[in-house]
Amino acid sequence: MKKRLSIIICFTVLSHFVSAQSLQFESIQEAKPLKRGQNYRIKWSGGSVDQMIKIELHSHAEKVQGWDEPLNDGEHEIKLSSKLKPGKGYSFKIFSGNDVVSSQAVRIRRKIPLALTISTAIIVPTLVILFSSKDDGANDTIEFPVIPSGN
Repeated sequence: MKKRLSIIICFTVLSHFVSAQSLQFESIQEAKPLKRGQNYRIKWSGGSVDQMIKIELHSHAEKVQGWDEPLNDGEHEIKLSSKLKPGKGYSFKIFSGNDVVSSQAVRIRRKIPLALTISTAIIVPTLVILFSSKDDGANDTIEFPVIPSGN
């Protein structure tokens, strides 16, 4: 009986290790720069199905954002913070038990390009000033103030 029980336990433990493959990234739109404040679907394969996972965004090995711990179903929708600094050197990490996998480096851009934001901030007030000034032609003469003489 003891021998049979130990065989069943060994088989259960081994089947758990055989069924759990190492984690691998499948997609996160690595070819395109990602935009702040946008939603993205991250996909992976492997890992133990019964374990919760943790997804983190790192910038030069420092964690800058993390997401809730979904079940290991192979995909999860994430939303990038709108407060992330634009630039290169970001990567995603997925943790499942003792297994950790990192994505390739990704670049994060602004949702609205900086040049468009600056030009809008300059052009719109200028247009408002130009179109709001009323020129009906009545004030064509310039009047100078009268300075009293000292006589």
